[in-house]
Amino acid sequence: MTPRQRMLTAIRNEQPDRVPVAPDISNMIPARLTGKPFWDIYYFQDPPLWKAYIDAVRYFGIDGWFIYGDMQYQWPGERHEAVEALHQTHDRWMVRYRARVDGHPYGYEHTYYAADPPTLTEKRVKDLETEWTLLERLLAPPVGYNPSLLGRQRAALGELGAFGVSIGYPGSSPGSACSRANSWT
Repeated sequence: MTPRQRMLTAIRNEQPDRVPVAPDISNMIPARLTGKPFWDIYYFQDPPLWKAYIDAVRYFGIDGWFIYGDMQYQWPGERHEAVEALHQTHDRWMVRYRARVDGHPYGYEHTYYAADPPTLTEKRVKDLETEWTLLERLLAPPVGYNPSLLGRQRAALGELGAFGVSIGYPGSSPGSACSRANSWT
């Protein structure tokens, strides 16, 4: 069996040729294997985390459990975002964003680390009572998607593992690596 067949057989609760070897290498091991600072992967997408994961699957010879399928959702309304400020130290970059959705301005901050995944260090919505309309617009359901990246990701993974398509839950930011529902192929 190929790693993909093995994983899908196990997911269906059937008997594969052997137990799949799919340790949770998450994002840490693939990012570290690149030899680059984590901000290269998360901020610059050089390489994107999904490519680093596929490289790690090949490196270790494991059965892939790809969770990075990106639907590239299209969101309703007029949305703009720009970097407002960047503060760099030897081990982290604090990036402040200024954004607007349907005329509602907001700001937030992400901290990108040299040796760890990024974290949201300032929330988009700070006060539910006064920013309820902003929250509604940020959590509006997507109105479409662009399958082009999804196809490239599936082709890149090939038979190295099961391919998961991520669907963010309400409250997670688009593209975040938070808990997701997955569809496996």
